[in-house]
Amino acid sequence: MKRNKYALYFLLLSLFLMVFAGCGGGGGTTGIGGYSIISTGSVTLSWDAPNNNDDGTDLVDLAGYILYYYPQGTPDSAQSIQIDNAFTSASVSELAPGTWCFVTTSYDYSGNESDASNEICSEITI
Repeated sequence: MKRNKYALYFLLLSLFLMVFAGCGGGGGTTGIGGYSIISTGSVTLSWDAPNNNDDGTDLVDLAGYILYYYPQGTPDSAQSIQIDNAFTSASVSELAPGTWCFVTTSYDYSGNESDASNEICSEITI
């Protein structure tokens, strides 16, 4: 089983965390990847796709990513979004006020999942 250089590599170097909070109406996200329409209580994350496996060989079997999100201190209650390898961003909407944390993994076509990235947390206010 080849381990891919997914976790810390692609999330932390170019993670782009935008939190929109304050007064505003409803709404949500329109799609994962491509573009997202963000409203109150939403977060958009983006990353660079990995290019190499842990052993330095070219990565040719990246199937996608899994974004896990949960209230701070409760990783066992994580919800997740599965993202196709064609996209390098995802939006999560309808988050309750509080501190939310996010980690991401990647997986290959054989179903092997990488270790999780470092946790990124952000305060969500409404």
